[in-house]
Amino acid sequence: VLDVGQGSAVLVQTRTRALLIDAGPAWRGGDSGAMTVVPAMQALGLSALDLLVISHSDNDHAGGADSVRQRLHAPNVMAPVHDGVRPHWLCRRAMRWVWDDVEFRILHPRTVVGWSRNDASCVLSVRTASAHVLLPGDIETDAEAVTLARGDELRADLVIVPHHGSRTSSSEAWVATVTPNYAVYTTGFRNRWGFPDSAVARRWAEAGSCGLNTALTGQLTFTARHAGRLTLDSVYKADFKRPAAVRYRDLPGCAGR
Repeated sequence: VLDVGQGSAVLVQTRTRALLIDAGPAWRGGDSGAMTVVPAMQALGLSALDLLVISHSDNDHAGGADSVRQRLHAPNVMAPVHDGVRPHWLCRRAMRWVWDDVEFRILHPRTVVGWSRNDASCVLSVRTASAHVLLPGDIETDAEAVTLARGDELRADLVIVPHHGSRTSSSEAWVATVTPNYAVYTTGFRNRWGFPDSAVARRWAEAGSCGLNTALTGQLTFTARHAGRLTLDSVYKADFKRPAAVRYRDLPGCAGR
């Protein structure tokens, strides 16, 4: 989970493949694709993406996409609509593929008609034999209600909290269904919206989730090993001289993780 400030960018690696969902924001004179995403991938020895997924076209998710495509080999793009990023595929519910025994599945939307831009976000499920990661973009309570029809299929080990912890998302029913070990908020430090909302953060904590905010922790690396549970392997704050020993286990709900 990359630290792109107020925005989102998550890199998923299997044994031989790499997928990026979202590329963070752009601003006057720069963007997180060039300044954060590409350097992070290069540090991992990656020069190509098998798939770039843009959950929706808001700047904080899509702003860095052009820089990623210009600097890396990223010929394949998926997005919910033809809006700015020129996708090769429109993400639609029931799309599914498998890389190296890891299943990727689009859970939402079936169509973008009738949905707001946030609620039409691609919702991506990534599942191994022993772990499940849920990447819901900026869906809000209306889209959450639709995905609840999937029942226990939503239960996850890790969720990127929808809409950065906004009070317009993370309904009680959705949180109670997903109940992840880790709930990650991708936010900017002291962002003007006050994300994550305190009531939302409390709701995830009461569901038993370890809440982690990239504004405070920086980059987070999780690993799902074969037949093992998902673990938080490293925390990296870019303005530190070395990886930071953030005491995330002292946070509410994080003991023993």
